[in-house]
Amino acid sequence: MTMFTVIIPTFNHAEFLRRAIGSVINQSFSDWECLIIDNHSTDHTEEVVASFSDSRLRLLKIHNNGVIAASRNLGVENAQGEWLAFLDSDDFWYSSKLKVVSVEIAQNSQADVISTDELIVSNKSDKKVVLRYGPFCKDFYRILLMEGNRLSTSATVVRKSFLVDKKLRFREDCELVTVEDYDLWLRLAYEKADFAFVHSVEGEYLIHGGNSSANLARHYKNLNFMLHDHVFKVQNFTENNEKIWRLVSARVLLAEAVSVLKTGQWRRAFFLLLRAFYRAPLWLIRHVWTRLSRHRDLELV
Repeated sequence: MTMFTVIIPTFNHAEFLRRAIGSVINQSFSDWECLIIDNHSTDHTEEVVASFSDSRLRLLKIHNNGVIAASRNLGVENAQGEWLAFLDSDDFWYSSKLKVVSVEIAQNSQADVISTDELIVSNKSDKKVVLRYGPFCKDFYRILLMEGNRLSTSATVVRKSFLVDKKLRFREDCELVTVEDYDLWLRLAYEKADFAFVHSVEGEYLIHGGNSSANLARHYKNLNFMLHDHVFKVQNFTENNEKIWRLVSARVLLAEAVSVLKTGQWRRAFFLLLRAFYRAPLWLIRHVWTRLSRHRDLELV
């Protein structure tokens, strides 16, 4: 059996895809297959894939109706690897990525999910920020729900058998577009998956105008929908759903305020911030302090 199946969903990202596939071809670890899941692109995506003469590459087609989760799930269903390595078509890995993960697998037989670190790169700035994911800790589901996402899709590898055994996939609801990955990490944690975080920068995540999360209004609407679902229908660490929702929704409002502020919408950011602190002032102060403490090791490159 192949060790890794790399799953790359794509749509009209031919030149980004060329770089992503190239970064897989150039891996120092060779035991992999790569599935490119194309949402019937109208650019030269097929020519880009055909330009790589490697039998480990397979091109699959899907009409996903704008739901990238469907593309990722098609990759999961067709994967022959023991581990599923997700890579978005506008991101890329360094050549040591799969080797580093394979070493962690050999040393940590309990791991079900493995994440490396990555660079966050914007096409509007020369700055590159190292984002260190994790850490894994007790009550990880509660931590992910209350304090926020600690993983990134292109940095994450999941044991396929765990997904199969627990009947987990990316949820394909339209209301979860841009947050379907966070939802899966939550459900993996709920099912007691063991997460391992390797603090080695092994790829780059590109922020550009075409990213699905660039639509802030839709992103935060869907984020609220997904978290509300977890608070009221999934979580079982407390019966006080309303209190938990007040805290979680305050955190989301704060995050939205920061995102909106970066776009120059000062007035909207101010009112979002007011709403956040009205809901949970003391908890938000503690949350901000915790986040700042966690990210003190961020590096500007």
